[in-house]
Amino acid sequence: MRRKALAAATFFAGAVALISSSGVFAAPLIQVGACSPTPCAFAALPGGSGFPFVSFGPDTVGTFQVTGTADTVGIGTLISQTITASTTTGGTLDLIFSGTGATGIGPAVFTSSFTSNQQHATTHSVTENTFFDPANGLFNNDPATLLSTATLSSAIPQTAGPFDVTRDSTLGTVSVAEEYVVTLEGGCTVDVPCSANLTIDLAAAAAPVPEPASLTLLSAALIGLGWLGRRSRRTVDRRCA
Repeated sequence: MRRKALAAATFFAGAVALISSSGVFAAPLIQVGACSPTPCAFAALPGGSGFPFVSFGPDTVGTFQVTGTADTVGIGTLISQTITASTTTGGTLDLIFSGTGATGIGPAVFTSSFTSNQQHATTHSVTENTFFDPANGLFNNDPATLLSTATLSSAIPQTAGPFDVTRDSTLGTVSVAEEYVVTLEGGCTVDVPCSANLTIDLAAAAAPVPEPASLTLLSAALIGLGWLGRRSRRTVDRRCA
């Protein structure tokens, strides 16, 4: 009886461990693209490709000068930070970071946090977006792949999020992306350019998986089996006494 209960308990624990292991990600390759004025097609920035860290700029994109860094410290994480865009004449810039070649199995929770550290112009705003593409696309900002979005327009530090969205990762490779659509208009001069400093944090983690009904029944059966075993032992002890 005790051997059967131990074997059943071992099977149950192994089944739970197997089911709980979904959503494991490998860190992606970072690539940076930009274009201006919008709407426009992204072009890769020189030096804007690497793993697990990239640093690029200053690069000229339309009327903008852009610099920044990004890293993938931690599995399933893409952080684009110290992103600075400046212009002496004004305009709109579209800047995107792609993390391609990530691998995952099962449901994952994607957590997005958006920050505008500073914006300077007569009219200014930034729309920050995060994306998940199960087809592993590069610079994919298709609305169908959107995870979370926020528009920030304060001249002083402003944050939005964190926002949690669950998506089912696929066998094979997938990609994530972070996009900044920056508008700076008015009051821009050579001596005092219009500018913005921005950050996006995106992290993926395994989503909690509900215990299947079959495992719930098995758990209840094991508990009952243990109770019957203890009762049987007490009965035998009384007879022996």
